[in-house]
Amino acid sequence: MLTPLSAGPWPSAALEAEYHDEVARDQDALGQPAEARRELERAVALEPTAERRFRLGQLAERLGDREEAQRQLEAAVAAEPANTEYKTALAYILRNNGDLAGAAQLMSGVLAAQPDRYALHQDLGYTYLGLGENEKAIDQFKWSLDNQQLYPSETQEERDATARTVEGLRRTINAVEPHWTAYGYTNLCLSGHYCDRQTRTLQSLISANQGGLELDYQPPDIGFVDGRILQGYARTYFSYDPGTVSPQGKSFQGGVGLHYKPLRDYNLVVSGERLIKFGSNAVNNWEGRISFSTSTGYEIDPVDSRSFYSLLYVDFAGTAQSPHQILTYADGRGGMNFNLGDRAVISPFVYGIFRGNYGIGANTSAETGIGASLRGFFYEDKYHAARDVVELLPRLGYTVYDSLATPSVVFSITMVARF
Repeated sequence: MLTPLSAGPWPSAALEAEYHDEVARDQDALGQPAEARRELERAVALEPTAERRFRLGQLAERLGDREEAQRQLEAAVAAEPANTEYKTALAYILRNNGDLAGAAQLMSGVLAAQPDRYALHQDLGYTYLGLGENEKAIDQFKWSLDNQQLYPSETQEERDATARTVEGLRRTINAVEPHWTAYGYTNLCLSGHYCDRQTRTLQSLISANQGGLELDYQPPDIGFVDGRILQGYARTYFSYDPGTVSPQGKSFQGGVGLHYKPLRDYNLVVSGERLIKFGSNAVNNWEGRISFSTSTGYEIDPVDSRSFYSLLYVDFAGTAQSPHQILTYADGRGGMNFNLGDRAVISPFVYGIFRGNYGIGANTSAETGIGASLRGFFYEDKYHAARDVVELLPRLGYTVYDSLATPSVVFSITMVARF
């Protein structure tokens, strides 16, 4: 019906602009954003209202033209500086274009006028994290947690989404705040030819019978910068005599160093460490390590009592001085979570492990089988997700390859604690 009018004549530029505006709305509703953008550009050229520039900016963003989107939204805000909807849209465009400071300034201004916009508080918090302003970010996250009544809660889907959002904010606060973390682990190989393995020097997670303690510190400011993490640590680890829980005094190895996670979105950690000799079989040396891990469903899901569980951990380490060692370790798991109340979960899984030592006492082995992870989570509050975890990890497998022993069924049990 509108097409025959396109040729005009038009009594005024304003009426012609309305025509192109209406055609743009129709084309957008029909799923033709490129055509809608062309019509709206004609309307803006004839009569550039703030509302048209705002819609044109949104169309440009949907079509991937962020520069044009920013230009149109800036013009809309300049025309109507009190319009918080225009300012909010511009803030998100600035953030997507890398201008985090400009985005934060606009978001703060909108929240000063409309403080109940809970989603904007969250997004402002994450924008502050990108700027390295961690304390301001935590303030925004805590405001969101203090005002959970503003979140949608009419349907079960909305309540579930809110529960996951709240848990995500609490876990983010855990990660960002300066903190100490203590780790303890013990791994006992109880049955199988692999369990009789003796290791002259102990490095990484190569030994089948091993325990250790580690203390990490994440300092303020430089410890967490937009998902990039720096920690100092000290640790000691040791071997057990095979088939016992008696640590070998001569195996005690110490070390101090730094962990650095250089990528925001991936858990890749680079470590440098000074190894310190405690026992007679330990060494004084320098060690470099690269480790990568990814997991699904390790923490308790606040909504689903059953969910998929997976974990992949890969570790490469090498010493700089003689005696040289190059060490590799890989552990992959896949299974299901079954929540046991609010603080515990059990996860049966299948697994595969590879261990490789290419230095002194060279050996390699591969193992596969079944296991279960029983995890308990503790020490949480209004602003923090559970910060302590204890994990019990029995496994029954088969050493499909072993360079130093006959392949056999192997049974092992691991316990890990983090505080």
